[in-house]
Amino acid sequence: MMRCDEVRQLLEEGTELVGRGREHLARCADCQAYARRWSLIRAGLAALAEQPPPEPSLGFAARLVRRLEEAIPAGSLREDFLEFVGRRVVLTGLLLVLLSLVALVAPPSGPVRESQTMAAGLGRPEPENHSALLDDFSAVPDPVRSFPAPADERQR
Repeated sequence: MMRCDEVRQLLEEGTELVGRGREHLARCADCQAYARRWSLIRAGLAALAEQPPPEPSLGFAARLVRRLEEAIPAGSLREDFLEFVGRRVVLTGLLLVLLSLVALVAPPSGPVRESQTMAAGLGRPEPENHSALLDDFSAVPDPVRSFPAPADERQR
């Protein structure tokens, strides 16, 4: 046996029900009511198609345009659009300012920035052994010892 939705789809398409579809329609009260409504709708549309359309009266187009203009004020669409776009622009600007402040306040270290500074050579640690620097200064005379001692210290 067919399901209700399958029978209703066949009725909407105007397909003749045969076999299982007829059996379902004979047993299901909901589908029978649906079929009656569809037959009435089809008959009404067929009768409407046979009638000639009415001729518009004088000034019909002008009345229609005037009523449409009254229904939708001219400035409201423009104002609604500008308000919608304006809000988006303001919110986007605020978001950019916030992101800029976060970028300025964020610490310069981290997985992304640390790798960039190491690649640039800025993150190298200072050498622990300064003996090479001290060897260079050993040839410079000591300013305290290079001057003669005062006379008081010589007598001692």
